[in-house]
Amino acid sequence: MRNIISSISGTYVDSVFSMNDVANSGRNASLTLKIKVKLVKINPPDGADTGVVHHGLERNLPIQRWTNSEWSNFIRSFRSKCINSWSNKLWLTPTHDRLVRTVGAARDMTVRPNIACLLDVRIVTSGSQLTCRVVRPSVDFSRSSMNRRRQLGHLDIYDVKPKPSGQIPVAHELGHYLGYDHVGGRGNGDDNYCTSATNPSVVCNPHSAGDIMGSGMRVEEWHARAWQNRVARHLGDVSHSTEDWNVPQSARDRYVASRHRRAPIVSSPATANMA
Repeated sequence: MRNIISSISGTYVDSVFSMNDVANSGRNASLTLKIKVKLVKINPPDGADTGVVHHGLERNLPIQRWTNSEWSNFIRSFRSKCINSWSNKLWLTPTHDRLVRTVGAARDMTVRPNIACLLDVRIVTSGSQLTCRVVRPSVDFSRSSMNRRRQLGHLDIYDVKPKPSGQIPVAHELGHYLGYDHVGGRGNGDDNYCTSATNPSVVCNPHSAGDIMGSGMRVEEWHARAWQNRVARHLGDVSHSTEDWNVPQSARDRYVASRHRRAPIVSSPATANMA
């Protein structure tokens, strides 16, 4: 087996690969994507309690001043909601022999280990990979967005709370930063979120609408792409396709995954704003 690169620093994410047997189960590897995020509190101009600002996709958005407790709560919630929504939801199984291990009490079993796909978000004040500007709107609705190429997000105080659909907006927006379009393709119409009856490119129904890149919170096989892209680099094997890494999934989910299997890899970020 080639030497494993344990840590990699990147423009958009850092990553750590670890091999550690857990109860001789074969689940003896993990790949953690690490994102350094700077959250910027946006208050009304000129020290006022209320005001109007341009904020991402919103123009002339009325906002209010943050309180210290609101801002502290947002920071804590942002990190926990992002991690809990994405981390340890998927795992990879290599199709080749590179990580075959001998396990068992008598060391008499050979297995292909499961590589747990983990995520960590670190809140920083400098040296960030992603900067998110956050407002406290005076209105009930504002459009949040994420631009991976610019490494810039626009959020509001409500984005750490579930919508009526159950989706937590910061988790959805972080998915864009990881490189994913909407489940129904790029754009912001009902078809893209699969909340409409039909879509010309993806089968839209209540199941696909429940995808985290639709209007729900379910993490699917196709979301493993970010980890599939990075794991080969940790093994010094950049020539292999991401298709060399299986993602265990249920038969029910296969049709959704197959629609996205050939999507652009996340190392080629999209150039458009994504909401």
